Amino acid sequence: EVLFIDTSPFQTDYYTNDDYGPKVSTQDTGAQKTWLTNALQKSTATWKFVVGHHTLYTAGKRIGKTQDMINAFQDIFEKYHVDAYFCGHEHQLEYDEPSGMHFHQIISGTGSEATPVTSAPYAKFVASDHGFVSVNVTEKEMLVQFINADGKILYSVTIEK
Repeated sequence: EVLFIDTSPFQTDYYTNDDYGPKVSTQDTGAQKTWLTNALQKSTATWKFVVGHHTLYTAGKRIGKTQDMINAFQDIFEKYHVDAYFCGHEHQLEYDEPSGMHFHQIISGTGSEATPVTSAPYAKFVASDHGFVSVNVTEKEMLVQFINADGKILYSVTIEK
């Protein structure tokens, strides 16, 4: 099951930004979290995926600035056994296994730009390279491949169910 969320209204700094504030201030974050929680709670899917724009973790330029997302979604992802969270926002390719967490985070944000990256303990792979992510799912495993713009597989990981 794949559930899509709108992460912009969870960015507290957006509310004071003239470009974003008027748009996000009209959205009901509580209703969205309730919807997500209910959908995950009722799900009988073998695999549960959530897709959003902003990252919970990053080894990119916003490292240490993602607490809004962690506060909003980490406990929900854990409680309802989300297998993977797919996102962008950061302009890098990244695979994360946050310590002590059940879910995996997959960042694919380099379609138009590749920005510098650093390292982080949860980042098992990170690259500043144009590319995309390919995901193949079977009943028992998910193969995630990070592929650059030249078609080279930069990193592969198999996540078992």
